[in-house]
Amino acid sequence: MKLKSLQSTAVILASGLVLASCSGENVSEPALSAQTPNATTTEAEEQTETTTSEADSQTRQAAMDSAAAADGFSTEPTEKFGDGYGELRTTDIRVGSHDGFDRLVIEFEGTGEPRYHIGYTDDPRQDGSGFPIDVPGAANLEMIVHGTAPDMSLDAEYEPNTNLGLASGNIVDVYNGGAFEATSQYAVGLNSERPYKVEILHEPTRLVVDFRN
Repeated sequence: MKLKSLQSTAVILASGLVLASCSGENVSEPALSAQTPNATTTEAEEQTETTTSEADSQTRQAAMDSAAAADGFSTEPTEKFGDGYGELRTTDIRVGSHDGFDRLVIEFEGTGEPRYHIGYTDDPRQDGSGFPIDVPGAANLEMIVHGTAPDMSLDAEYEPNTNLGLASGNIVDVYNGGAFEATSQYAVGLNSERPYKVEILHEPTRLVVDFRN
């Protein structure tokens, strides 16, 4: 009787182990199913990817701006003044594209150097009258150049208050505002606001504006 009792006990214990083993397999399944992504997880990952992409874009733009600034390019206003103004007549206005930049050149004859203040504006207006300037492009760089000939007839080759139809690269057109009290005005239409730098070159005298492309 004791042997049968032990055998019965062994059978019961073995059955319990089998059930426990089966029960253990059932417990592990929810852990596997938990790895399946749900809508909330996917949305969070997409938001993380979007945020990371925006941060990378901002980092690249900051690096480009830093490189441009190191070369003297900037989107900030710039000006140059000095003692006395020149007496200059515009002889040529031209644009061109080069490796890394687009260029606007205003060439003069006469004495002295041009003085200027130049900067981007959302609302370009004619110097003197204050009338709006309509120049093509998504961005406008206004140029006020001092020391040009007070006699407007000297610049008759370039009709005032009109777009000159000059385009190259990111430069869409150039507006000539004419001369008023020894001051000439130009507005450069661009396809977007670009870092730029300004130089005065000589022999002949030229006012040069380069736009980073």
